[in-house]
Amino acid sequence: MTFSERPLEDLYQWSENHMRVLDCRQYPKYSIYLTFTRSQEVAHAIKSGIIKHPEAQRRACLASIFLAAQRKSGTSDWKQALKADFEVLRKATDGSVDIRHSLDQAQALVLDTNADKQESEMLLRALNRLHLD
Repeated sequence: MTFSERPLEDLYQWSENHMRVLDCRQYPKYSIYLTFTRSQEVAHAIKSGIIKHPEAQRRACLASIFLAAQRKSGTSDWKQALKADFEVLRKATDGSVDIRHSLDQAQALVLDTNADKQESEMLLRALNRLHLD
């Protein structure tokens, strides 16, 4: 079975604090899962062919934004700090219209609102729902 024939749940698994992704470079000889928590890791995984399936790429990008927002939401400049995460993912997924659209939606939800720290938890929940859609 090729990676494109596998169910999405086999390629990408989500937890509240990390994601596990099947390394498509090693499959089908080996089923190796790699764990990611940061946007830079996901961007590298996409560029290097670890994550090949477009929907797994989209979900990994949004999950990494969710995790970054979760980590940074307690700081005074948390929205500004997220801009680098969006940028690194856009560069890694340059050709994908669907992923770019999802990142644009996430950015509008998180960065283009007037939310303060009290509202950041609500934004995180909304971002998580966007990731799972």
